[in-house]
Amino acid sequence: MGDKSKVIDKIRKLLALSESANENEAALAAEKAQELLARYNIDLFEVEDVEEEQPVERDSSETRSQVWRRYIYQAVAEMYFCTYYFDCVQQPSSKSTRGFVLRDLHFLTGQSHNIDVAKMVAAYLCATVMRLANEGSHDYPKQERARYKKSFHNACAFRLRQRIRERVERTKQTETVASDGRNLPALASLYDQAMFANRAHLEKLGVSTKTSKTKTRSTHFGGQQDGRAAAETIGLDTQIKQGNTKQLH
Repeated sequence: MGDKSKVIDKIRKLLALSESANENEAALAAEKAQELLARYNIDLFEVEDVEEEQPVERDSSETRSQVWRRYIYQAVAEMYFCTYYFDCVQQPSSKSTRGFVLRDLHFLTGQSHNIDVAKMVAAYLCATVMRLANEGSHDYPKQERARYKKSFHNACAFRLRQRIRERVERTKQTETVASDGRNLPALASLYDQAMFANRAHLEKLGVSTKTSKTKTRSTHFGGQQDGRAAAETIGLDTQIKQGNTKQLH
């Protein structure tokens, strides 16, 4: 679909432009992506001659098995109308003393354009958290850096998840303007419809999920403090001005 490719292309270019910038631009890109995707979903939903809904699909991304990554994928999935669950698997590895390494499969269920954007933004935010942790660790002795980075990852991702969820709740209560200038209802009904369709698709596939009770523990105070502070500087409510997006409208 032409409109779908245009939306995804705009978001991909937006993230690429932010790749080498400061920490604020990761969340600015995420907000702009959400704005574009929400507008696309609403416009698609409002088209009267669509005879049937867009099909729901399932796709996955693979990463190292780390709880903080699950935090980000889970929150980003909800922000982009997807349902998230993960599966932790063992992969043979000659480099590990155990003979295997743990990998997470992050499953996203939703319409294909929503999945594409959610995967892209989640991967981008994970890379940004890692970059900031690496940069901050250089202020500490080498023997502390591993603990610093782990604590930074956990604290930053946990707070990012909280803030994204808060933004989703605000978005659900906000009226949106359609492409033709009409005021549309709040997005709550659109989110609910997406979640219902996603759950129905998972049931059709025979997938049952349960809530993970895995918790993280901070072992480095500096990393924890810096990680949380970095998450707070990612202004999810800050509007991207024309100059930041280089006229990507």
